[in-house]
Amino acid sequence: MMKPYKPAAILLVVLGLLAPALARQDNPGNSGAPPPPDRQPPTPPTPPAGSAVARADLAAAYLRLEHAFFAGPPTGRKLADINTTFDSATTAYFSGQFGEAVRLINHAANSLLPESKAPDGAMLLAQSIKVVIDPPVYVLGAGRPSVTFTSMYPAELSSRGGSPLRLTLLLHTRAAGGPESRTPLDVPVDESPVRVHIADNALNIAGLAPGTYEVALLSPRGDQVAAGTFCIATHSLGATRLTNADRIARLVVETPELIHALGICRARNALLTDRPSPANSAEFLADLPALETELDAEVRALSDLRNPYRRRTGDYWRPVAVGSTDVPSRLYAPKQAAGDTPLPLVIALHGAGGDESLFPEAYGAGIIKTLADQHGFILLAPQVGPFSATPDLFDTIVESVSLDYAVDPARIYVIGHSMGGGVVAAWSLLRADRIAAVCSIAGVGSFPSVGPIPPTLVIAAGRDPVVPAERVERAAGAAKEAGLPVEFRRIEGYGHSFVVGAALPGALPWLLEHRLGQSGAKPPVPPAGAPDPSK
Repeated sequence: MMKPYKPAAILLVVLGLLAPALARQDNPGNSGAPPPPDRQPPTPPTPPAGSAVARADLAAAYLRLEHAFFAGPPTGRKLADINTTFDSATTAYFSGQFGEAVRLINHAANSLLPESKAPDGAMLLAQSIKVVIDPPVYVLGAGRPSVTFTSMYPAELSSRGGSPLRLTLLLHTRAAGGPESRTPLDVPVDESPVRVHIADNALNIAGLAPGTYEVALLSPRGDQVAAGTFCIATHSLGATRLTNADRIARLVVETPELIHALGICRARNALLTDRPSPANSAEFLADLPALETELDAEVRALSDLRNPYRRRTGDYWRPVAVGSTDVPSRLYAPKQAAGDTPLPLVIALHGAGGDESLFPEAYGAGIIKTLADQHGFILLAPQVGPFSATPDLFDTIVESVSLDYAVDPARIYVIGHSMGGGVVAAWSLLRADRIAAVCSIAGVGSFPSVGPIPPTLVIAAGRDPVVPAERVERAAGAAKEAGLPVEFRRIEGYGHSFVVGAALPGALPWLLEHRLGQSGAKPPVPPAGAPDPSK
């Protein structure tokens, strides 16, 4: 099995907030080389083993805020306050104060609720509790799972004094009207600081069929706080992984397309586990029973010498193999990708501390997938690592996607946020003959003095404390005066992270207006083994 691409494949709450822009000089550089960073991006800290807060908890809090924010984006003072609070949460995270980071994110999400829905004491308590069900994948008949509750931070309760608060642990299917179970809990609350003392509880799973269940805490007035997922299975998923690995090892394929597909299948099979890691979004965000079913069909297809990923639509995890390294990636293919009509390819690069799940799940509550449906483009979101600025990752992404889909080589685009914007700047120079247009959001501070570079859209956030809008505007203006194809846009009221969701609805149509060859450049020849879109 190929080596994993760095173990930092986590959806963190930071999501690139403190990543610096490339070369934050005020003037364009004096050469055609990619501008060097003026300082290294901070290394995202890892919650220690046994910490009350795991990366999955940070991700859950952030995703809850993203969905609440973009369900009805605030304006004016509330918009400013939420950006400030989120910046404070990021500072807490990088300082190793993980519980405080979750508390601030929850506070920001609560501020978006209407006054009639303002959280009461039980709701505030529920938000502060980490729920751990053991085992996370329960095999029917193997005893009974237990539940442990831990306080991630002191709850902000207006009424204290030790009186228990009633919460209910809720398990329910993702389908509307599906089966659910409820386990009532009495949660004692002590005087300052508030602490939660709850012994392990047997989980009520009576009547629940195998499948993936949402876990939530329910307050007496009916408010819910999502607390992860829980799987019920008839057998060990880890055992299925081993069986599949043996099936895959016995397969003999010879064509480049099937060899490529076999590598994807092998990596996807490695995700099957009875204990999904709270540090890996590919596992803690996955519907593992559904993945098991998909993998069985994928292995059977390969056994019949068919490529199970050819023209596959929807959202799924797959790696991009760069040499001996697997780069975790998410691919989203709209229904238009099922045919042979060549489609645009958009490569989306996240900010520091994020991973391949960031664009598909967060950043505007995953709005980029809706835009892919509307405009008919294929999305590939890789994990951005320390060597992503080299052209190897770009070349391999294009080749990998082109082996399974009809990709228009004249319509390949790159969009990046923060640190990802730095990679955009590098690729713009190193692969200007292959990229039709690029967009950098809160991630470019300077430009080369000479090209060629693709048409470039630079978007800055008016309240960005990391990459100030004024600095980016000056650099973009100087680049335009030097004859480079650079366009600048500023979005007021937004900070370094939330600006991405606000920018994407305008940025994607701008990118898709451009085609390689409009300025005389010729589109590249498709890689060996890829379908020729001209036929």
